[in-house]
Amino acid sequence: MESWQSPSFRRLPRAGTSPRLYDTARGVVSEAVPAFGAARMYVCGITPYDATHLGHAATMITFDVLNRVWRDNGFDVNYVQNVTDIDDPLFERADRDGVDWADLGRRETALFREDMEALSILAPRSYIGAVESMDEIVALVERLSDLGGLPARGRQRRPLFPRGGRTRLRWGIEVRPGDHAQVLRRTRR
Repeated sequence: MESWQSPSFRRLPRAGTSPRLYDTARGVVSEAVPAFGAARMYVCGITPYDATHLGHAATMITFDVLNRVWRDNGFDVNYVQNVTDIDDPLFERADRDGVDWADLGRRETALFREDMEALSILAPRSYIGAVESMDEIVALVERLSDLGGLPARGRQRRPLFPRGGRTRLRWGIEVRPGDHAQVLRRTRR
């Protein structure tokens, strides 16, 4: 999926200051300094069934500030954002308005991109739609199922990272917050 046109970004001629953020895993405010000179930032994007609103703008501006501060400090930022372009609110709105849900999603996503350009928000490096990712999603769900990692029907799922740290799930996959599907691996029990 195509994102929007980024405004130009120039580093300030002084050393930047590191942002201080609340670390939910440790329960403290600490300096947000990316490991190994690079930052990874995932921002949950829109479900495109209606116009961009102030809540969207507030979220995007907040993460844009973090992105810019990290860049100003010389860090490479791998910024990824999704678009949930297949979901119940989208279907409901399309049904209400008598339009095709996919057309509605494309139209509202285009409007969102225009709004992000108007706000001068830096574009993500990867802008990923759920529809375009369906084959990968199905393959990952099948893999989890094959490993016995899906909850039995009617059973409640436990939190994946109850204390915010690394965990080994009962089916033997070791994962950490921020891991992506390609780094899931089978481990010894």
